[in-house]
Amino acid sequence: MKRRARSGFLRGFAAGAMSRIAESRRAVIDESGAGTELVLVSRRSRVDAAVDALATKSARARRGADATSFAFGHRSGLNARTGGQAAVAG
Repeated sequence: MKRRARSGFLRGFAAGAMSRIAESRRAVIDESGAGTELVLVSRRSRVDAAVDALATKSARARRGADATSFAFGHRSGLNARTGGQAAVAG
């Protein structure tokens, strides 16, 4: 049960952090203009190519994540520090 809850939290956190990063990306592109979008698209294609090159295999079927843990993790992911501001002063 703990493993399922931990998995749910991690999945939720990842989904929340991904949403926050996507929001930040949209804001940066809106503020900076089309040139920034072109740079980010170029980087994204390189990342996609690297991921496609990874050797992956099918995993066994698993039960779904714990819904309560997923929700808590998602909320935590939305509040995560994703690089928008410095984590430490100095």
